[in-house]
Amino acid sequence: MEQITGTDAFNPSVGFAETAPLRSAMAQPVLAMLNAQANMFATLNHTAANWVTRRREEAESARDAVEKLANCRDANEFMSAYGDWMQGTMQRLSDDLAMLGEHAQALYGSGVAGSRQVAEAAEQAAEQTPHAVAA
Repeated sequence: MEQITGTDAFNPSVGFAETAPLRSAMAQPVLAMLNAQANMFATLNHTAANWVTRRREEAESARDAVEKLANCRDANEFMSAYGDWMQGTMQRLSDDLAMLGEHAQALYGSGVAGSRQVAEAAEQAAEQTPHAVAA
């Protein structure tokens, strides 16, 4: 019998069952890449959700600060309200930067792990393919 090549996996004249091992070997790196992408998007989703939560908190804080500032009776009360709002704003900024660093590391780790999985799956597929296509 003759060997089935990579292009034969999509050739209608070659029996579908005969190409199953080759198709399976070809699918492994693609599946690993798609899993890696799904993990990276899950990390990004978490990061984006946290960012939106902080922006909402900031908007609510600014609204509350404007109400307090508008109702101040003297300069001391005004400065105290402004200082409280500014302190909260700076704390949220600090938390944002810390979270961004953590999420950047998680995203990088997810990308590295995903790249490894894709490379390993491609290597395994390459090792299996000669056996899969041999007739």
